[in-house]
Amino acid sequence: MALSFDFLAFFPQGLLGVLMDKYPKLNLGFLGAMLMFLSTLIFLFNWTHLHVIGLILVALGNAIIHTSG
Repeated sequence: MALSFDFLAFFPQGLLGVLMDKYPKLNLGFLGAMLMFLSTLIFLFNWTHLHVIGLILVALGNAIIHTSG
């Protein structure tokens, strides 16, 4: 699980950085925060059938927040 999180959190950062450089008015920080909030709800309410989706959401939200500054 840790390797899958690392792959999902760090691999898209380069692609997201290129996207944000190409479209500077695109504010993805809010989207990243919302993805992390949704993943928090998934883990807080212990929806066990959605834990993999929660892992994907928190990793992508983390990547978006780190590239948006």
